[in-house]
Amino acid sequence: MNRHRDHRSERRLGLTALLFAALLSIAAPAIAAPAATPPAPTAEQQKIAELEQRIAELEADPKASIEAQNRLIDKSYEMLRDRMGDFETQVNTYIGLLGFLFAILSFVGWKTIGGWIESQIEKKAKDKIDAWLTDERIKEMLQHQIKTFEVQLLEEFRIKAELELDEIRKLKALYKYLPPSPASSMTPKQIEAVNAVDAAAEKKPEEKRNADEWFAIALKAYKANEFQSAYDSFIRAMKLNESGRIVGAVALAAERLGNLDEAEKYYCRAIEIDSKNAVVLGNFANYMKNHRNDNDKAEALYRQAIEAVPNHAIHLGNFANFLRNVRGNYKEAEQYYRRAIEADPKLTEHIGNFAQMLLAQGSLEGEVRLESAFALAPTDMDLLSELWLYRFAHFPQKHPESLGELKKLIVDGARSKGWNFAPTIERAKVEGHPDPALLQALADVIAKDAPIETLDAFEQWRQA
Repeated sequence: MNRHRDHRSERRLGLTALLFAALLSIAAPAIAAPAATPPAPTAEQQKIAELEQRIAELEADPKASIEAQNRLIDKSYEMLRDRMGDFETQVNTYIGLLGFLFAILSFVGWKTIGGWIESQIEKKAKDKIDAWLTDERIKEMLQHQIKTFEVQLLEEFRIKAELELDEIRKLKALYKYLPPSPASSMTPKQIEAVNAVDAAAEKKPEEKRNADEWFAIALKAYKANEFQSAYDSFIRAMKLNESGRIVGAVALAAERLGNLDEAEKYYCRAIEIDSKNAVVLGNFANYMKNHRNDNDKAEALYRQAIEAVPNHAIHLGNFANFLRNVRGNYKEAEQYYRRAIEADPKLTEHIGNFAQMLLAQGSLEGEVRLESAFALAPTDMDLLSELWLYRFAHFPQKHPESLGELKKLIVDGARSKGWNFAPTIERAKVEGHPDPALLQALADVIAKDAPIETLDAFEQWRQA
C-alpha cells in the first residue's frame, strides 16, 4: 500500500512539474527581457530635421507654438502612461492566473506544495521584473521607443500645425475686411469676413478668443439688433485690445442701449487713443447732434472726420444732412452731397437724401436722382419707405402704385424715425398734391411713430 501511495505521489509531483513548466512558458513572454531595438532610421531623423525647421517658422506666432507644444507634451504623457498601463495589466493578469490555479491546487489538497510553488514563482517573477527594469538594454529600448513616439507625434503635430496655420493665415487675411464700425453698411467681402471670423471664434473656448474674434461676434449681434450682447462682446474685445476702433464700437453700443453718459465717456476715450479715426469722430458728431443738441461741437467733429478721411462717403453725406436740416445751408449741403455720391455712387441712402432736397427745391435733377436711387434696387425697408413717399408726394399720377407700395412697407414695419419730411410735404402742397392730409399722416407714421390705425381714416389708404 505504501508503495502504491508513493507511486501516486510521484505521479502527482510529475503532473505538478508539468503544470509548473507550462505556467512558466506562459509567463515567460511577460517577464523575459525584450531584445535590443535597432537605432532610429535616417528617414525619421530627416523628419525631425524638417519638423525643427517648421517649428522655427512657427516661432513667428509664439502663442500657437506654445499651445502646440503643450498639446504634444500632454499627448506624449498619455501615450506612455497607456503603454506602462498595458504592461502592468499583462503582468498582473499572469500573476492572477497563477494565483487562481494555485487556489485550485489548494482546494484539492495540495495546499502545502501549491503554496511553496506559488511563493517561488512570485519570487522568480519579482526578481525577473527587477532585472528587467534595471537592464541597460531595456533602458535603450525604452529611449528608442520614446524617440519613435516623439517622431510620430511631431509628424502629427506638423501636419495639424500646417492645417491650422493655413486656416489662421486665411482668417488673418480677413481681419482687414472687418468693418470699422457696427453702424457701417457692409460690403459682401466684409460680410464674408465677419461670418468667417465669427464661425472660427465659436469653435474656440472663450478664453482663447482674440480681440478681432470678439469684435466679429459683437458685430453680428449688433446687426441683429442684439445691442446688449454686442456691448458685452465689444467690452471683451476692448480688454484684449484698447484700440480706437474697438473703444468707439463700445461707445456706439452703449449709445444704442441708452447709456448716454457711458457712451460719451467711451467716445472721448476712443478719440484720445486715435484722434484721426474718422469713424469714431463721425459717430460722435451724430451723438452730439442727436442726444446733446450741441450743434457747434457736432459740426466741428464732422469737419474733423472729413479732414481725417476726405472721401468717406458716409460722413460726407451725414454732414450734408446736418448742413441742410440743422444749419439750413443748402448751398454747402449740395456740395457735400455731390462729394458723397462721387465717393460712393452706390450709397443709396444719400442719393435719396439729395433727391429729397432737390425735389423740395423744385429742381428737375431731383427726379433723376430719385430714379437713380430706385435703379440701385435697395432692400432696406426704412429707406424704401422714404423713397416711395417722395414718389407719392411729387409724382402721384406718374406712379399710381406708390401708395400701395408704401402700404406694404408700413404694414411690414418700415419706419424712418426722426426723419424730416416737412420740406417734402410743403413742396407737394405747392405742386397741388391731391391729398396732402394723407401725405402728412403717412409722414407721421413713418417718422414720428404715429399709430398706423390713423391711416384708416383715409379712403384712398383703405383701398390701396
